[in-house]
Amino acid sequence: EGAKPRQAEQAKPKQAGKQEDASDRQSASDEGSPEGAKPRQAEQAKPEQASKQEGASDRQSEAEYLGEIGDIQNGAVEASLESNAKLLRYDLLTGGDLEAMEANRTALGAYSDRVKDLDPPRGYGDQYRVFVLAIAELRDANELAYRLAADPSSATQTDFEAYDRHVDRATAYLRRSNEMLGEDYKGAGAARRISLR
Repeated sequence: EGAKPRQAEQAKPKQAGKQEDASDRQSASDEGSPEGAKPRQAEQAKPEQASKQEGASDRQSEAEYLGEIGDIQNGAVEASLESNAKLLRYDLLTGGDLEAMEANRTALGAYSDRVKDLDPPRGYGDQYRVFVLAIAELRDANELAYRLAADPSSATQTDFEAYDRHVDRATAYLRRSNEMLGEDYKGAGAARRISLR
């Protein structure tokens, strides 16, 4: 009986040692597991892998930017051309025509806001500045078109000439932006000149 308590006391440190060994093995197996390896792999990422990831990110950013430019330009030009077609018969417009022109004016304001939210990738700064000017000219042209259509009795030839100048500048800026991008997005060149009847 006297030996049994000593064996029990000696067994306790051995059991504790076995538990520590099991804990160490578990820790080692965690390091070998995908979850345990992730932090180390991330820390040990090779510099060329990081630069490849950054390059892919830049390319994706460039693709997203070009997609946004195309979407904004095509939508803005469509709205502008629709208003231009209605303004050609400014003194015969219906209430529905005015509502459509107002919707186009609102859409162009929204496109203008989207342009301001763009963050052009490196190398696109000059093109972005040209594009901002183009969309601003379309927005201003449509703002004027709506005012002229809403109150045709106050329209003057000077107002129509101002409208045409906005459209001409927008067309030139859009053409330049397309050239800089090497793209063929829709342009405002199909807009017809407006004059007082």
